[in-house]
Amino acid sequence: MSARLSPSSGKRYGLALVTATWGVPRATVYRCRARRQSTDAPTARRGPKTALTDEALREAIRGVLAASPFLGEGHRKVWARLRAQHVRTSKAGCLRLMREAGLLAPGRARRVLGPRHHDGTITTDRPDVMWGTDATCTVTTLEGQATVFIAIDHATAECVGIHAAKVGTRFEALEPIRQGVKARFGGYGRGVASGLSIRHDMAVVVEEGIIRRVAPDAEVPVLRGDWEVACRGRLVAPGLVDCHSHMVNGQLLPPNGDFLLRQPRSRLERMRSMAMWMERSA
Repeated sequence: MSARLSPSSGKRYGLALVTATWGVPRATVYRCRARRQSTDAPTARRGPKTALTDEALREAIRGVLAASPFLGEGHRKVWARLRAQHVRTSKAGCLRLMREAGLLAPGRARRVLGPRHHDGTITTDRPDVMWGTDATCTVTTLEGQATVFIAIDHATAECVGIHAAKVGTRFEALEPIRQGVKARFGGYGRGVASGLSIRHDMAVVVEEGIIRRVAPDAEVPVLRGDWEVACRGRLVAPGLVDCHSHMVNGQLLPPNGDFLLRQPRSRLERMRSMAMWMERSA
């Protein structure tokens, strides 16, 4: 195009006018022209040279993977073991060959969660149908660390039982349930709490340090690459301490945890004395 003559001026257009019209740098034109006119051999791939071809190196990689006791290996480990066998190659070349042949270690499959069975909360139409339990830890001035267990009704969000113990075991965790059964159903016996269910046999899905889902065990499959911690028969509680506060109770209760270990009458007297002291101070 730059060698053609303009019909108006009878002169060549020129390379500068043509490249400016097309929006192409002149350096690109010069580089392509020099590449076509060059008789030199094409440049080789950068990086350390190896005497093995891609096929031979691929077979060496397969041998390293076959000798490994694990299901798969990453390209860095394979590259290091090839160096130990005096096979010189680059990490990028090892990665390229393993990727082309599908020899990379199987990655963790992304968990595809099904439809949500609830919006994050489970409520019932009437009370005494489903209870849930939870626990937290606190520090007392006299006894040291203690574990506080509670039982909550899913319909009314009412606390049906509370219990504090020095050592938090699964037997101590059932004490709030025992208190709630006695208070709501009048005693203990076969069939006395018929129709009441307790949330149990649940699975907690944690991904990247975040709790993604809490669902029954049957609804959470164990995928390849998952780390499963068997907690059947044990109590799983979030590791949260003093994660909330009540404004009124926070003013009446002392700032330590031994208040929860006192008898109900002692707690009531303590709250009354604190209320009277606040009235006199006001």
